[in-house]
Amino acid sequence: MIMKNFYVTIGLADKRSSLPDERINEFNKHSHYISSLYSSFLKDMKVKGLGRVTIELFADNDSRTYVSKPSYMVSVVQKYFEINKFDFDTDFKSKSKMILDLLHGILLEISSKLRLNKSLLENAYESVVNNNF
Repeated sequence: MIMKNFYVTIGLADKRSSLPDERINEFNKHSHYISSLYSSFLKDMKVKGLGRVTIELFADNDSRTYVSKPSYMVSVVQKYFEINKFDFDTDFKSKSKMILDLLHGILLEISSKLRLNKSLLENAYESVVNNNF
């Protein structure tokens, strides 16, 4: 089965960070915005058995990336992220670029495992940047 629209999400799934909840919520809201925008440029992405990639960021200091086999058309990716190094005090465009780079880098890293079309990922990245977020 192939889903009509391919979609990706990214967000901090781990509450063990030393950041206050407001900052975590701010990061997740901004990440949702960027992943929605990025996904809007992936209309041509067709992967049999996969329609959504959910990226969960964790504060665990583990350099491995875990990628689940698609189940119910969804693959879950778990990745370490140093949220404490994220610059919350920069402008909107800079924060957007940091999140986009993170999202795009993870998708490129796992693209062969999930059979994602790298050129479509590159086009989506460029489209988000060219549209000024």
